[in-house]
Amino acid sequence: MMIKCWWFRFRGTVIINIWWQVAMVTLYTSAIVTLNRIAGWEWLQFPMSLIQIIGVVVGLLLAFRTNSAYDRYWEGRKLWSTMTVQVRSLTRSIWIGVKGRESKDLVEKKSAINLAVAFVTATKHYLREEYDYDSEDLVSLIGHLPRLSTPSSTLPLDAQTSNENVTALVTQSEMTPARKKSLEKLMAYDFPVPTNIPIELSHYLLAYISYIQDNKLAEGFIVSSMSNCTQP
Repeated sequence: MMIKCWWFRFRGTVIINIWWQVAMVTLYTSAIVTLNRIAGWEWLQFPMSLIQIIGVVVGLLLAFRTNSAYDRYWEGRKLWSTMTVQVRSLTRSIWIGVKGRESKDLVEKKSAINLAVAFVTATKHYLREEYDYDSEDLVSLIGHLPRLSTPSSTLPLDAQTSNENVTALVTQSEMTPARKKSLEKLMAYDFPVPTNIPIELSHYLLAYISYIQDNKLAEGFIVSSMSNCTQP
């Protein structure tokens, strides 16, 4: 787990994209210093005023880029906090507001709460471009659900390619034993569209809210509150 977290943090940086540029600049500057101090090439010296001008330009550029990056980070942080609050309100309304004390009703409520928690986890993986039903923190929540988008993958989106000869969506009713065997070795990059697990889970949650409303298992304001929690 620690190795996976470390790799995600490393993959989420720009180091992978700019390491060769940094290496080239380092070699270039090292060569200039070596030729100037060891080989005695005095004409390679730069005036100090040029360094000051370049420093001002680079400082303004870094300040602008830092502010832009922080704005994007803070916007994402606010959206994630809003989603967390909405999921908490939804699970609270399901557990407290929905009627039913029989074992069947309790199982349905717990399953709906697991779907809400799984939605947050699946969104996290989707933002990381990991399209996998069998993630360690997700499989225990949605392992019992049919997989409407088959198959899935943990490969980044830029490493995926499409295959026009393969159909992206395979429903459970169309899945025969022979077809299932042929799809076992396929990955998400074999399909034009990657798996979108959060969308699938949102459909399940909306269907459960409609089931509650049709069977009058909760008061009107409870149903309205749960519907509002599922709105973007």
